Amino acid sequence: MKKIEENTVIDKKDLKEIKLELLDYAKVRIDIEVENSLKKVEKKIVKRKNIKIIKRDIMIILLLALCGFLAYELYNTGYFNKYLVKDVTTFKEDKEKQDKQEEPICKEDLKEKHKHALDNISIKHNSKYLNEYYSGNLTDELKLELTLNTIPTKEIEKDEDTFIVSNNIMEEYFNNLFNSSYKAISFNYGSNKIKYLKKQEVFITSNEIKKNDNKIARIITDVQEENNEVIVSTIEYIVDNNKVINILTKEEVLDNIDDVLKNQDKLNKMEYYLTFKDSTYKLANIKEID
Repeated sequence: MKKIEENTVIDKKDLKEIKLELLDYAKVRIDIEVENSLKKVEKKIVKRKNIKIIKRDIMIILLLALCGFLAYELYNTGYFNKYLVKDVTTFKEDKEKQDKQEEPICKEDLKEKHKHALDNISIKHNSKYLNEYYSGNLTDELKLELTLNTIPTKEIEKDEDTFIVSNNIMEEYFNNLFNSSYKAISFNYGSNKIKYLKKQEVFITSNEIKKNDNKIARIITDVQEENNEVIVSTIEYIVDNNKVINILTKEEVLDNIDDVLKNQDKLNKMEYYLTFKDSTYKLANIKEID
């Protein structure tokens, strides 16, 4: 900046230059002061941040030390041992349970387990559907005959000389026995003709429904089980005066019932395919064994 001597006359041009120089000088000084202020503020912020980080680290170290101390005290008191013992015991129990499940069930145990699988499945020796039954042809009429065989006598009403079974009762017991769809139609039960009255929704017959005169006997020879399916193999025959008769041919094949198991080839051999869920058996199919 120029030095102005005393008693010097300043013209307008010089005055303008001086003014500009003063403005430039002031601007430089302001920039310097602002920069210095910013640096001071930045230092304060960094200092505060560092203090916060230090405090945070100290808190973390203290918490870790406290956790370590508590864990050490719990270990000394044996707190973790009970969970360790429990885990080991649970592991052993699960392993034993798994090994037990993987062990194959012997044939005799399976036969014992499912010895009642066919309790509700039987056909009368004088049924008109014997050929269908023993060839595995489960017709709608045959299913209804098998169903009626499971209905308790108390569910069969009597009106003078007529015996009546409601359609609701028939359908209920049908669904207990089969997985297939229900169809209400007339059918035969042994020598009885069971007629379905659609308007009244009832089954009627003029003859008493006898269920204790069946002469067909059955022996379970084998049982297979997989998931929820059970296959039961049987030999079946008619017993009359201690004589063994082939169900389909009506020929006498043995004169002593005690010889049945030794002469299975002369008898009717069947396989029953059932579903098994919640301790309930339902018939899916029947197959004759050659």
